[in-house]
Amino acid sequence: MIPTSRSVGAILVTRGDAPLTQSVLRAIDAQSMAPDSLTIIDVAGRHVTPFPADRVPAGAELVRVGRARTLGDAIRRAQAQGAPFASAQWWWILHDDCAPEPECLSELVQAAAVGKTVGAVGVKQLSWDGQRLLELGIFATSSARRLERIGEEEIDQGQYDGTTDVLGVGTVGMLLRAEAYRDVDGFDPALGPFGDGLDMGRRLHLAGYRVIVAPRARVRHARASLTPALEAGAAPDTTASADPAEADALREAEQAKSFRRRRFAQLYNWCKATPALVLPFLAAWLLVWTPARALGRIVTGRSSLAVPEIAALLSLMGATPRLLAGRARAAKSRTVPRSALRSLEVTPASLRKEPAHVDEDEHGERIDPLIVASMRRYRLRSASAAVGLLVLTSLLAALQWWGSSSGLVGGAWVSAPASWTELWNAAWSGWIPGGDGYAGGADPLTILLALLSAPAAPLGITPGAVATFLLVASSPLAAMVAWVPTRSLTSSLRVRFLLSLAWALAPALLVSAMHGVLAGVLAHVALPVLAAYCAPEARPLLVDGASGVTSAPVCPRGVNAGCAALAVLVLGCCAPIAVAASLIALVWRSRRRALVALPAALVCAPTYVSILARPSAWPALASTTGGVHAYTRASSWMALLGMPAAPRSVLEGTVLGALGAGSVLLAVLALARHRSRSLGALACG
Repeated sequence: MIPTSRSVGAILVTRGDAPLTQSVLRAIDAQSMAPDSLTIIDVAGRHVTPFPADRVPAGAELVRVGRARTLGDAIRRAQAQGAPFASAQWWWILHDDCAPEPECLSELVQAAAVGKTVGAVGVKQLSWDGQRLLELGIFATSSARRLERIGEEEIDQGQYDGTTDVLGVGTVGMLLRAEAYRDVDGFDPALGPFGDGLDMGRRLHLAGYRVIVAPRARVRHARASLTPALEAGAAPDTTASADPAEADALREAEQAKSFRRRRFAQLYNWCKATPALVLPFLAAWLLVWTPARALGRIVTGRSSLAVPEIAALLSLMGATPRLLAGRARAAKSRTVPRSALRSLEVTPASLRKEPAHVDEDEHGERIDPLIVASMRRYRLRSASAAVGLLVLTSLLAALQWWGSSSGLVGGAWVSAPASWTELWNAAWSGWIPGGDGYAGGADPLTILLALLSAPAAPLGITPGAVATFLLVASSPLAAMVAWVPTRSLTSSLRVRFLLSLAWALAPALLVSAMHGVLAGVLAHVALPVLAAYCAPEARPLLVDGASGVTSAPVCPRGVNAGCAALAVLVLGCCAPIAVAASLIALVWRSRRRALVALPAALVCAPTYVSILARPSAWPALASTTGGVHAYTRASSWMALLGMPAAPRSVLEGTVLGALGAGSVLLAVLALARHRSRSLGALACG
């Protein structure tokens, strides 16, 4: 059909008899400018109640297309059945969880009339209760990372009404030119319900069209896709009546369930917008970066997002044929160079700006600006001290390992697997090499090294190279890992610096690194994390406010359960008895925290079973894992100083002892002095 001039066909896509569909239909009926046609596309699947035919308004047409995967798929199926909107010049796309205000369509049509090159017009999205501002256009980087310029609880005061041309708009309430839709070959079938608006906006721009927003066209949006487990119709009431903290926690938990699809959409758009020559390098980078991001989710206490991170990458790999087909369609419709998008894309630096609610405490109350400034100064000085600590320990490590360019040598590393595949097979083979060999659990250190070297394996980095790096960088790693836990002891940056430096220069770590005892090195690095998790909560930071020195209203960030679980896992793989010791410390702190030791217990279970099957091997529980190392046993007085082996020379022993003892002495004196000052200040106050 040939579209008629100045006609608007409304498209309502609903998943059966959705809770808010009737509200959407009433909002369409209340428009000051009625659409020329209304098509209700029912995408109800097999186990979903279909939209009842007796509820279809007069003049509307119901089209059942079955279980469509995405919005684009639903529109294509409806077009194939001859839906009324196919003959319209403009398509007004609505979801079953949005309600346009009476002047919405009129404002959209008026905005679209500014020029013949307008391909799509977006709306201003508000929360379902109409109180909060959600979105006015899509602003994103070239890697499809979105800039959330609107705060979580920001109200609409017209502060963004000057926005016109944008990179993309959401499909909710979008007014789309039918001709532009055909020119870019419709929505990408791989995207939806997330990322399809951004992709459509990019392709429209590259096809020579404009994508704009109409700030006066307002739509209330319940965002049911973002929180799939919440009933859209009950979400506003639940959020308003529940405790704010509980409501935020519930909303965050539900948003985590849709994170995999949102992350997949971002990765897909990133790969689709990347030049062809850069795409292979981006694919290799994602193979390394995604596991690192998943580990970061665990470390930062958001372990519920770790598995979706990996799942999103796997989904992207499975969608490779559709990605290549989408890139081909986008290249076919492109009429302007990619550089045309640079003025519309935001820079990555814009994403690093602080959100609008950083000046609020945990209860949403406004913080004194003087306190905020004092907290920012402390964070800046803390970051500077951490960087200085990293530089100092790196220089000391370089001096320690100067001239040691031959890599790992010695009997402990003769049988080390040369590739990651061999290491992984050895970690889970259940066979102990040596002589004729015998059945038993693998060395836990082999499992740990396989996990640590997995992200570097796609780049051709061998496990031996990873182990070498861990030994060489042991002091900087120990210093950086110990930096955060020292906050549990004191807020003085000078004391924290000396404590972290003392831990990084401990003789136990230096000697273990020089002798290639990887288990001792990793255990030394991980121990402060577990200690900080079992320690009492840190005291609030004392800052300067309008009423004098006061406690900061924001509690300092401590070690979360994810970090503690990783620390126990490392300790258990380095010394099997450490799992039992860690469990005792965790139970002493709180019985609930005993679950932190569960991952380590599962990984080390084959080792425990092997030791039980061979009672003569019980000393392995108290020994470090890894190969047999040839070194001279330390004297008793050296062991008391924490030196696991005798130095190779008197000079080495003197230097190590001076570094370790001197750093510890300075740290203890600084800590004692800081504590005495604090007690004196409290006594005077």
